[in-house]
Amino acid sequence: MIPDREKLQYFFNEYKEARVPMEEEKALGMKVNVWKTANLGRYEVRNSKVLRWFLDMHEDHGQGSFFLKALYDSLGWDKSSFPFPSVYRATEECCPLGDESERVDIEIESDEVLLFIEVKIDALEGKEQLKRYHDVAKIKAGSREWKIIYLTKDGIVKYDQEDKQSLSDKEKIIGLSWTHFAKVLQKQIRQELRKNPNNRSLWLAEQFVEHILTF
Repeated sequence: MIPDREKLQYFFNEYKEARVPMEEEKALGMKVNVWKTANLGRYEVRNSKVLRWFLDMHEDHGQGSFFLKALYDSLGWDKSSFPFPSVYRATEECCPLGDESERVDIEIESDEVLLFIEVKIDALEGKEQLKRYHDVAKIKAGSREWKIIYLTKDGIVKYDQEDKQSLSDKEKIIGLSWTHFAKVLQKQIRQELRKNPNNRSLWLAEQFVEHILTF
């Protein structure tokens, strides 16, 4: 059935009116996603650099340890399961023991804890990579608490048979999916934005979450 001219005109008038607030938001830059424009795509190194920037409490986003706290929450960690560092630094593409063959995507280090974050989007696991990271973390941590987070699309740590037999602290290697992390972070960002809707750093973080959810 073909709609008559009057109904069609009414539809277009209503549509045009409904578009006004959306166009106003677009004109104010509310629809932009800087991470899409920056072509982060699915490149692991680029995404890792941005994630490290958010996780570092000393960076110019000015949110302190807010993003690390969200990471802990996404893993269900509290002070009893893994200490939260009062002061820490986040390093990207770090060589924990100085050997460039053992490069870690993100290292969180404090006097209390050592945390490695391995960022995976599409890349496959390197041969014996889990064992190498496990051994390096154990040596560098010394008497400190340590863990390794595998941040992947499905959040599953894929052990081969040799890993299962040789790793003495498998429980310290934790899988986390990008989607779960993003949803926990998104919830906390939105709670903060209700208190401070003009916080530009949280806007950037929310856009990063939207980007992550495309993985």
